[in-house]
Amino acid sequence: MKVVLVSSSSDAVGVATHVFNLAKLLNEQAMLDVVVCQSNGWLPRKLNQSGIPFAIVEMHYAPTKFVTSALSLYRFLRSRPNAKIVHVHGRFPLFVSWLSSEMCPHLRFVVTVHQFLDAGSQGRLHWKSRLETLLLRRTKWICCPSADLQAEIVARVGTENSHFIDVIPNWIESLGHRKAQHSQRRRTLRICGVGRLSSEKGFDLLVQAVGLLNAQGYDVSCDHYGDGPERTSLLHMIRKMGLQEIVCLRGTHGNVRSLFPNYDALVIPSRTESFGMVALEAYDADLLVVASDVPGLRSTVLDGNTGLLFESDNSISLAKKLEAVICREVDVATLVANGRNLLRQYLPTPNLLNRYKSFYACALHHDGGPAFSCENVGQGR
Repeated sequence: MKVVLVSSSSDAVGVATHVFNLAKLLNEQAMLDVVVCQSNGWLPRKLNQSGIPFAIVEMHYAPTKFVTSALSLYRFLRSRPNAKIVHVHGRFPLFVSWLSSEMCPHLRFVVTVHQFLDAGSQGRLHWKSRLETLLLRRTKWICCPSADLQAEIVARVGTENSHFIDVIPNWIESLGHRKAQHSQRRRTLRICGVGRLSSEKGFDLLVQAVGLLNAQGYDVSCDHYGDGPERTSLLHMIRKMGLQEIVCLRGTHGNVRSLFPNYDALVIPSRTESFGMVALEAYDADLLVVASDVPGLRSTVLDGNTGLLFESDNSISLAKKLEAVICREVDVATLVANGRNLLRQYLPTPNLLNRYKSFYACALHHDGGPAFSCENVGQGR
């Protein structure tokens, strides 16, 4: 059984990180055929450094390019005689794989859904949500990184239309980049944010919260790592609030995890998040996590246990949580220790590999329904 992985992004974002981790896992077991990347970038560089087979297949997000992108993927998949499973990750690969799924009956297509329906999918983009739901109903084998996302997908496609929807959480490998200590001078806080600069990631809330703390006289600074369509508007907000010396958008970084020990807290201000892999990476670095209270994140960041949650889409709530950290009203050392303990559940194990083997075997050999009880779906490793 050989698997082709198709990623929705080549940049250093959560989906690409997940695909890279899965590619390593499958390649070690001689189960990987190839990883399909739509462009050059972080993912193909990482795959090349690790000696993992990959190919660049030109595909474009523009709706006018969907047909040509679908043809490009179809021609490529037709050239992979050893492949049996095509595992697409994200909305865009799901869209462009429709032709291949119709024209390549020898291949079984499965999908990992990486995002909730959110504000960004409404209005003029609502057609994408409708199309995604339609294609998911035709895809009998679906994987989600969290039980919260699984529940939404079941509601969208209907249990009668989905033969199997599994939950296999994301995972990371421990790198051991850790802070030497967690105490900071009173009224001082170094914050970092990591992720795509897009509306659903909520980094405008982080800028606003930093501005509130600065206005109260707290010594706070914030660096963000990542890029995206909201960069220009965020730079304008930073200038308008006079935060140029406090908030810095540093762009993409090849190994941001190595920088975590330089900070006191990681903030994940997402308006929607299916899992929050960066929280696991922060746990590995003994870095405090402050995140928005949304489905997906709230199961990865346990409020008052492994981190702090603030009210979603509320910069004032975020500022208050950060103020509590600055004023030492929370036991940061205990939160960090608990985060490190929780991380053990999200490290690669033989059982993780077995879950993927079962998922693929079900897709390959069982057309009439799930091969094992859905009572097990969503349970931890």
